[in-house]
Amino acid sequence: MTRALGWLGALLVVVAAGASAGPGEVLIVRSSDLPAYRQFEDLFTASLGSPVRSVSAKDADAARAAVTAGGPMLAIGQDAARLIVDAKGQVSSVYALVPNPDKLGAGEAARAVPMFVSAMQQVALVRDFLPNAKRLGVLFDPAASAALVAELERAAKGAGAAIVKQEVKDRTQVANGLRELIGKVDAILLLPDPATLGVDTFKFLLQTALDSKVPLIGFSQGQAKAGALFAFEADYAGQAKEAAAALKRALANTPAAPQATTGVIYFNAKTAQLVGVTLSGAQRAKIKEAF
Repeated sequence: MTRALGWLGALLVVVAAGASAGPGEVLIVRSSDLPAYRQFEDLFTASLGSPVRSVSAKDADAARAAVTAGGPMLAIGQDAARLIVDAKGQVSSVYALVPNPDKLGAGEAARAVPMFVSAMQQVALVRDFLPNAKRLGVLFDPAASAALVAELERAAKGAGAAIVKQEVKDRTQVANGLRELIGKVDAILLLPDPATLGVDTFKFLLQTALDSKVPLIGFSQGQAKAGALFAFEADYAGQAKEAAAALKRALANTPAAPQATTGVIYFNAKTAQLVGVTLSGAQRAKIKEAF
């Protein structure tokens, strides 16, 4: 699935008790009928293996009635998620494709299926493909990404690397922040930080990184296609499978924090030539798609 900066248009999956579905059915509430929502619904349904029915949150009255009626539930998209979070008395909930689960509340965040590759896996992949990259730079807004950066720091320390941090409060500070990093880092990790990363800032980051021959590492297929050297994207089908597994655990009264799914690797061969990166056959074999 192509998702260039797709986290800005956040998809959200919520599994919760509460539905007007019939006995044994899972109610799926979608924010809209976008193809991506439909695709996730299909993948989730196939993994769940139980009867489902669905409703669009665009039909507000029907969706609200369904959410408050009770029973197992899957909500897809931000609007559908808000219906679930605002509905009180739900027994359990599991979320997926949530870029900032902490905004759902502390209790809800623990039920989120991670939308991105784990910090440990991301650092391990960088060290595998760029073994000489020991200083990994990040631009971030502490208010949005402090927890993620702390995870990256722990992962980097365990992998014999270090995270070089540059704090920025908003996109207007990205240019100066990047200039502070260039010359101090061996690669730059893009973070899903809405306060710092947009279309214009991505273009600036990419061009500056290319001019400085510093590899830029993204988190979506679209970023690799646009020029990032690599992108490590969470497996979409795996997230749907984990959401279904989390629902089954919740229904069996054995809930556990959902786990991050295996990432897939996208690679930009043209960028590799510009920054002087050559891959081995074994490394190329791990790449899902090259541009």
